[in-house]
Amino acid sequence: MEEFQLVLQFKPWGDHPPDDLVAVEDRLDALADLDADVDGHDLGSGEANIFIFTSDPIRTVTQCLPAISAEGLLPLLSAAYRRVGEEQYVRVWPLGDTTAFEVL
Repeated sequence: MEEFQLVLQFKPWGDHPPDDLVAVEDRLDALADLDADVDGHDLGSGEANIFIFTSDPIRTVTQCLPAISAEGLLPLLSAAYRRVGEEQYVRVWPLGDTTAFEVL
């Protein structure tokens, strides 16, 4: 089965404390139906990222949206995935956004 790294990116992060990122990560980790592994986060350069390994990145993003919304962070969310071992990201959120995705 193919594995992907999904990145949930919140930007700009400047006005939010690190605890907000940890709260989202904890919510995602607690999702019983999430068929993915939450692999941690990083914070800096005006953005916050949560890394998730999954075999179905689009389904995983869909499953994560309610938890992100409950923390009030949906307006800051961008999401993209790449195959493990590759560099190029494919953006999946916001829907229809075609701008390049990068993790700083």
